[in-house]
Amino acid sequence: MPPGWIEAECKHVGLGVAGECFFRTRVEGEDFREGSAPSEAALAFMDLREGMHKDDVRTWFSATFRISNNGDYRVEYDYDNKPEFSNPQPSDLEFLNEQRYYPRSEEKKPTGSKRAYVGFRRSDLW
Repeated sequence: MPPGWIEAECKHVGLGVAGECFFRTRVEGEDFREGSAPSEAALAFMDLREGMHKDDVRTWFSATFRISNNGDYRVEYDYDNKPEFSNPQPSDLEFLNEQRYYPRSEEKKPTGSKRAYVGFRRSDLW
């Protein structure tokens, strides 16, 4: 962490077997600074995503971990909204992998879509 940091945030987005981590820190008196997430963070989030999946229920598309320099922390999970990747976006295959590896019941599929993922184009999911 940079000297004088007061808050750090690590966000992971996942779809199928694709994942991406974003990291930023805030130093007292300044806005957040973008940085690089350690590769261990991405692997830990991927393991967590897999471990939190329940058959026919769902797992999250993004998770955000925030920690303050006083040790307070919180984690937020987003189970319903399209994950926001930087470029390039995941391939259409990842939408199929999502249903293969993390199947959801009809009522747990993303908002705006009650059809099966198989055969979907990216634009059909959200």
